[in-house]
Amino acid sequence: MPNKFFSDARDTNDKIDQIVFISRKDVERITSMSRSWIYQAMAENKFPKNVACSASSVRWVLQEVEDWMKDKVRDRDESCLARAKK
Repeated sequence: MPNKFFSDARDTNDKIDQIVFISRKDVERITSMSRSWIYQAMAENKFPKNVACSASSVRWVLQEVEDWMKDKVRDRDESCLARAKK
């Protein structure tokens, strides 16, 4: 039987309904970065911050991680273009 709450939430246009939380292990898998690298990059404001979901649980916003990855690819491409113009 479908869950009425979730089916209704998907039918709305609220941005909050589009947020997907992922675990640290998912972040590691998606980015291929280690746990220590993720936390160090967060401390240096070079990686999306996590969200405290409870006193003992944190998650990341999937879209923010994906945007970070896209930014890295764009930075690489812009760097390659700049070198090619020299």
